[in-house]
Amino acid sequence: MLKSIPIKIVEKKHQLTVLLDQAMVSGVNFLVAILMTRFLGLEEFGVFATVWMLVLFFSSVQQAVIVAPMFTLTAQEEDKESFLGQVFNLQFLFSIIAAVQSFIVVFVVFNFNNEWYREGILFSLPFTVALFLLQDFFRRKFFVENSGGIVFLSDLVTYGLQPIIIIGLYYLNLLSIHTFLVGISSCMLLVCAIHFLRIKKQQLGMETKRVFYQFWAFSKHLFYTSLLQWLSGNYIIVFATGVLGPLAIGIIRIAQNLMGVLHILFLTLENLIPIEASKILKRKGKERTLDFFKRITIKTGVVTVFILVLMSVFSSFIIKHIYGAEYLEYNYVIIGFSFIYIFIFLGTIMRFVVRTFEENRIVLENYIITGAFSLLSAGFLVTNYELNGVLIGLALVQIISLVYTLVRLNIQLKTK
Repeated sequence: MLKSIPIKIVEKKHQLTVLLDQAMVSGVNFLVAILMTRFLGLEEFGVFATVWMLVLFFSSVQQAVIVAPMFTLTAQEEDKESFLGQVFNLQFLFSIIAAVQSFIVVFVVFNFNNEWYREGILFSLPFTVALFLLQDFFRRKFFVENSGGIVFLSDLVTYGLQPIIIIGLYYLNLLSIHTFLVGISSCMLLVCAIHFLRIKKQQLGMETKRVFYQFWAFSKHLFYTSLLQWLSGNYIIVFATGVLGPLAIGIIRIAQNLMGVLHILFLTLENLIPIEASKILKRKGKERTLDFFKRITIKTGVVTVFILVLMSVFSSFIIKHIYGAEYLEYNYVIIGFSFIYIFIFLGTIMRFVVRTFEENRIVLENYIITGAFSLLSAGFLVTNYELNGVLIGLALVQIISLVYTLVRLNIQLKTK
């Protein structure tokens, strides 16, 4: 038994490296939020969190139009190296487009609302967007090639150095959102340059056009779904950004940051549960699969609720010792997010069920409904109830999503 453990570790080396890499990235993001809040204050962190949403938006689109088709279609190609070279061409063009659009968005926001203006961001943010997308493309490319070790080393530079950059800039009295973006984009530029030199170059031409149409045929529905998903999950926060200002968004983001510890658990579940559920469905059928999901929901739900209860009970202690005593009045936001994350957990399990039974249409329907709700309710909730309205809106989005998925799945599974 003990002798087999090293063998299993070697066999699962890539998966373990990917999990370790994700844990490092999540840990760094958590630490960066703490340091930015401590050194710059909650309002500046709110501005940073808001501009970073632009990075995350383009990243979500990239997942749909570049990463998802690359993961699936690369295996079908005989000359994988040349194919990935053409995919890089598409990625490079996408990064340029994203950078230009980022510049336009920031320019418009700064000219219409001086409250959000920060010197240098007009140029450093588009540069960061482009480089973030490029380095993330290389991460995914190495995942395709089962080169988890290279990914980890790359992320050690692009993510692992971020806290050091913040601390260094702070003690040099140079820390600002702009200088931090310049610092991390410089690390990304270094990593991208090294990977660019190693990739097999391909000329732009008819083959690039062929791969583009191939990717678009594969991903066009994913693209629309990603837009709806982003709208569903973020529109209320985006609306609140314009109405409540940077301080309120900073408060929301530090609460979300604390909940990030659960995303490591969710990622682990995503790597294990769908695979096991698919095996049970194939061997033992629908009923046994549903029993499996019920058992796993109870077991992992106990862990999730325990963590959320701890966060709620010790919310004041957490804020005081992590972010600073001056923010103690906002501890109720952590309690609110603890409640919301119960439904996020249940929704995560339900998405596993949807994928297992191949009822993916429900996901798209869900995003349409919750996206429409966000659009229609954000103005009323945020304007009348401010931060409480944001919490109410986010909770209702998750509840509506969960109820709709349960009802639709129940109907669909009765016919199977």
